[in-house]
Amino acid sequence: VRGPSSEASTRFRNRHGQTSINILALVDLETKFLYVYSGVEGSAHDGFVLSSANLPSLLQELPESFFVLGDAG
Repeated sequence: VRGPSSEASTRFRNRHGQTSINILALVDLETKFLYVYSGVEGSAHDGFVLSSANLPSLLQELPESFFVLGDAG
């Protein structure tokens, strides 16, 4: 099996130089996954991941009372 090309490898390197991907997940209070958006390269900004995930339509389907948690990014 071949590894990723050097171009792909560069895109998937985060700001710490490690290979990574971004994942956005919506989980209910019973820890059931409602939505997972993954595969965006580690070099992508968190704002890009949020805008790519089409959150406005997802948020319409959530209950009236919910929390949004995230990291410092």
